[in-house]
Amino acid sequence: MDKIKKLFKKLSVTDRIALAEALELLIVNNLAGLDIKKLAGGNLCRLRVGNFRIIFKRRNAENIVYEIRRRDENTYQGLA
Repeated sequence: MDKIKKLFKKLSVTDRIALAEALELLIVNNLAGLDIKKLAGGNLCRLRVGNFRIIFKRRNAENIVYEIRRRDENTYQGLA
């Protein structure tokens, strides 16, 4: 979680609020209305929040967040 905390410190207030709200909905499994897609080649999913992507895995009734990345040409590289 240190990477996520470090990322949040660098963000603007509006980005921080948007990501925090999306993470809350993801944690409580309220996925209605969120832009979620399953990633090809594995069982990871991504949640789009503006220019950011939350990479997570759905396991049983819970969602496990792996990374939060800013969208660029390398966003989905190196995911297993």
